[in-house]
Amino acid sequence: MAVTVRDLGEGISLVSMAGKSATQSFSMEFLPKIAETIQMTLSNPSVKAIVITGEGKFFSAGADINAFAESIKNG
Repeated sequence: MAVTVRDLGEGISLVSMAGKSATQSFSMEFLPKIAETIQMTLSNPSVKAIVITGEGKFFSAGADINAFAESIKNG
């Protein structure tokens, strides 16, 4: 899943998620990307608000349960 940031002006940043799946499911590989992007955006003192959105039909259908179950199983 790709995460992009766009400056909308007036202290507003738009964080967009675009994934391979049609439902934009959160996966174990995606969570660090979104966390890093939000931290980077928050470190900019001119940012007053962050709008998080998804591209495509869904914002996010939730977590990729199979991926989380597999990570728990593998420790």
